[in-house]
Amino acid sequence: MLSPGKGNQTILFIATNSKDATSLRLEQEVRKIAEGLQRSQNSQQFRLERRLTVRPRDIQRAILELEPQIVHFIDGGMGDQGLLFEDEAGNAKPIAEDALASLFVLFAEQVKGVVLNGCYSPIQGQAIVQNIPWVIGISPALGNQAAIEFAVTFYDTLGLGRPVEFAHKFGCCDLQLEGISQPLMPILLNGSSDKTTSSTPESKPAPTPSGNIFNISGSTLTNLTGAGAIHYQAAPAQAQPPADPQPSFWVPEPIAAPPPIADSTPVPASKPTYQKIEVFFSYSHRDEELRDEMAKHLSILKRQGVITEWYDRAIGAGSEWAQAIDDHLNSAQVILLLISPDFIASDYCFDIELQRAMERHEAGEACVIPVILRPVDWSGAPFGKLQAFPKNAKPVTSWANRDEAFFNVAQGIRKAVEGLASR
Repeated sequence: MLSPGKGNQTILFIATNSKDATSLRLEQEVRKIAEGLQRSQNSQQFRLERRLTVRPRDIQRAILELEPQIVHFIDGGMGDQGLLFEDEAGNAKPIAEDALASLFVLFAEQVKGVVLNGCYSPIQGQAIVQNIPWVIGISPALGNQAAIEFAVTFYDTLGLGRPVEFAHKFGCCDLQLEGISQPLMPILLNGSSDKTTSSTPESKPAPTPSGNIFNISGSTLTNLTGAGAIHYQAAPAQAQPPADPQPSFWVPEPIAAPPPIADSTPVPASKPTYQKIEVFFSYSHRDEELRDEMAKHLSILKRQGVITEWYDRAIGAGSEWAQAIDDHLNSAQVILLLISPDFIASDYCFDIELQRAMERHEAGEACVIPVILRPVDWSGAPFGKLQAFPKNAKPVTSWANRDEAFFNVAQGIRKAVEGLASR
């Protein structure tokens, strides 16, 4: 770990959730960033501090005591809700954007940047950047491991003296090389205090012609006599009042493919259009919490319009549950088998849903993907010949970090649905 006495910039890492999993993630992220900085010999540039807090006043106190230049929030949020804290009753509650703005306006001269890792929401990000030069927002869908790799590269590049914009682009480039898709890339918001260089060349005033000059814009000339040349000069456009400064967003462009060797007529690139793929969850109700966690990691696919999901909790009141399950089991193009001891022991899951899923898989009507949730002996099962996720069929609950396990599962599902949609 970096020595607390080193560094001319302090990075304060804050986890706003008191759960053990968040605490472990905080320690893991700080450790890997410190190790990355030490490998690159940039450790002298930074002093890393960390706090596990649950209330907004704890953050205010930590910033006041440690005087950080960068505040790095970890986890703590749920999707678009952004930063979550515990109230006096111990309930999770998102902090309002005006409260965030009030917090950071007190430290506007000190804090230069804020990183929202896994707890980014556009509203809260824009509230912070009104008083802070820059904010980086990282979506929970990116996954813990990829977010850490981005942070290591980002801080290493800052330590080499590069500006924030370059460090952000460099970190995103690393993610692109690892196959991370563009919608998942961290977003950089620049505050109004940043000076940006425009790519549009500065316009120069037209040279003044010699001779007599008359401004005849909007006029009619008749019976004009006399010596000298007449030059038309349009009236200058009325200056518009400057617009209120707004945060600017930078999203990295995809890495360009090399041009073809053979001569060909260039065809404009177009983004693939996907037909929505229905995803069916086959699972035991005893694994409902794990199913819900997995669904969160598929949220980006739903937001992008790539998939729709269905499971038995979506059955409406008054509907025949068995018929509804059969209908969607027969219409879904992707069937996820959430494998656990309870799934194997369930007669309905194993003898009905699994058997029908394998029939459709053998007929080429659906793609069946086993997801191993909990350790269980599934050797010889009908799905044993299929590729199971997470990596190496290691059960989700056996991973040190479940977010990494579900991130690996989500990557496999993305490849499958994009392959089906492009047919």
